[in-house]
Amino acid sequence: MKLREGIKFQDGTDFNAAAVKANLDRASDPANHLKRYNLYKNIAKTEAIDPTTVKITLKQPFSAFINILAHPATAMISPAALEKYGKEIGFHPVGTGPYELDTWNQTDFVKVKKFAGYWQPGLPKLDSITWRPVADNNTRAAMLQTGEARILIAF
Repeated sequence: MKLREGIKFQDGTDFNAAAVKANLDRASDPANHLKRYNLYKNIAKTEAIDPTTVKITLKQPFSAFINILAHPATAMISPAALEKYGKEIGFHPVGTGPYELDTWNQTDFVKVKKFAGYWQPGLPKLDSITWRPVADNNTRAAMLQTGEARILIAF
């Protein structure tokens, strides 16, 4: 698998084959007890061939594996952040995406801000996004009507 060159994680760490290997080794190790381990248990070995080439060997043929690489659970995490935060990494996400964590009040909201080092020119378009879970339909409607919320998503 070839990787795009020049990508950085939000902490400045290089996104490269070694980072992909570290992430897939972590995900495919049953000792880590990750919730999505079943997605990765078919990985026999991951190799960093050079900085932009990763070779993934599966235990058996599995044509849908490419879909697993596109699954949100396969989002790459900075190896430096994994080392720093360990099992608490879920509270300190550091990826390569267009937004990075700004503020997280676990009982109220999550705010992300534009990642200045994002690799795709001109993106993201929004400076920040705030998600706030609101269970009550009437409260959500009032937030939209008063401008406190700009969009509503119902699950």
